Amino acid sequence: VKTAETGYIQRRLIKAMKSVMVKYDGTARNQIEQLIQFTYEEDGLAGENVEFQSIISLKPSNHLF
Repeated sequence: VKTAETGYIQRRLIKAMKSVMVKYDGTARNQIEQLIQFTYEEDGLAGENVEFQSIISLKPSNHLF
């Protein structure tokens, strides 16, 4: 696939989706209220409300190997 072709496809997708908004009920709709997606981001979690969690990783000692 050529770079120019993928760039053109991306441009068309951006133009087509620029009117899509997430509404208060969690659905994604366009400017004439047509339903695009039932739940935003498939899990319903807005990115600005997800918090970072640190995970402690445990490494086994070398003498076990």
